[in-house]
Amino acid sequence: MQMAEDVRQPTGSGKGIFGCLGCLGAVILVLILVPIALLGVGWMMLPRVMAPADTEWVMAEPDAQRGQQVRESLQAQLGTGERTTIELTEADLNQLLANAMAERFPEADRPPQARFRFDEDVLYLDARIVIPEDAQGIPSRMRGEPTGIQLGLAPRALGDAVSLRVQEVRMGRIPLPVGVAMGLLAGTEAGAGIPFLDPESGEFRLPLAQLGPVAQGMTLHDLSVRGGSLRLDVSR
Repeated sequence: MQMAEDVRQPTGSGKGIFGCLGCLGAVILVLILVPIALLGVGWMMLPRVMAPADTEWVMAEPDAQRGQQVRESLQAQLGTGERTTIELTEADLNQLLANAMAERFPEADRPPQARFRFDEDVLYLDARIVIPEDAQGIPSRMRGEPTGIQLGLAPRALGDAVSLRVQEVRMGRIPLPVGVAMGLLAGTEAGAGIPFLDPESGEFRLPLAQLGPVAQGMTLHDLSVRGGSLRLDVSR
């Protein structure tokens, strides 16, 4: 199955598909810049309604050694058999995400905070960001304030790629239609340039080839969230 031509791919694959998790940080940043007027929110209510609905969670700490252990575990699960099931726990996936975000925002004083969580068959991405005081095009009342965003992602297998379709968007306490959110992404230079994202379909397509040599000749038959794990049914 060929990748759609309009889905932007990165210029290099050295960091692999796990490094590309940091691309989700770019989505967070772009969506935070949605014109507030589109949301119909009163000026004085902005900070409250845009604040994260859940402020208790903490992002995993970047840990290169732990990230390497997760990668080695995945490689061991692949084994030598023709077909096998790989499992990623919520903790493992969040470790990879934390490392990827640290690589993407290495010099940020207050980088975006993000985590994955599993809820039945949906993979959720929760994020918090503090808008810089010098941000352009953002109401002054929002600058320096925490803002939350939540993406509901439906995973599925595409043979040679992982698909994560955006089926739910929430900014702070406000649900935002997916079509509106993707339209805003497509209409910005930053959004149009996010690797692996097709704004028109609201879908991330992450090629298995980005895993490196270990994924050569691999086919993804099934992808699901079950029993607190992300399960990938693959064959060589």
